[in-house]
Amino acid sequence: MKNNNYLRLKTGYKCIIMIVCVIYGYCATGYSQLTMINTSFESAKTLSKGQLECMGDLSVYSETESHETYGESHETYGIGIIGLRLGYGFSNQFDIKLRYEIITSPIQYISISPRFSLMKDRIAGAVDIGRYSALYNYDEIGGATFISPRIAFTGYAGKNFDYTLTTRLCFVSEGLNDDMFWGLNLGLGLSSNPDKWVIRPEIAIVKDFSRFNEYTGLNLGLAFLLKFNTLKQKSAQKE
Repeated sequence: MKNNNYLRLKTGYKCIIMIVCVIYGYCATGYSQLTMINTSFESAKTLSKGQLECMGDLSVYSETESHETYGESHETYGIGIIGLRLGYGFSNQFDIKLRYEIITSPIQYISISPRFSLMKDRIAGAVDIGRYSALYNYDEIGGATFISPRIAFTGYAGKNFDYTLTTRLCFVSEGLNDDMFWGLNLGLGLSSNPDKWVIRPEIAIVKDFSRFNEYTGLNLGLAFLLKFNTLKQKSAQKE
């Protein structure tokens, strides 16, 4: 029975990696003034006290934007996104994560995300605070600041598999222009030892319903997470 489960997990990992690599390889790199990051690559389970998490992710993105005023629309496909994230558990119910993404150079994304448990391992709330920046010769030539509250709901199918639905609002300030986006993403977690490592494929959609334009972004990504305990096990369990 254990061998069968191991073979299923191994086959699933290979399929996910192959699909993402094929999509990424065939997508042509595009440019966007502001490509919204909507993935989270995490479940509602917060990090344990003293637990350190390291994540690397790879995503592809497509977006559509239409302007009602001018009757124009454009679509962009195959935007490549690659990033890193570090997280640390300050208690068994609260962690903070730092994330950095490169969105088809020169667009960059950085955020800090305090996160707290609302129902142990099942529901968690977080707030992403950060900035998109367009750089030229290491100088910022444009950018946007954002704050994005979100809530995640996680279910489990055994110890080695979880699924998470996350919804969010994102308030963006870009110079004199303010906008609000709504996002929804569905992610899976696959691992033979979730306390040590997890593979997380995810699909996400984000929409903007402003008065002058309608923006829709679709994101498909894959992340690999490693977790380390920086405190002794007995200390981590005291809370």
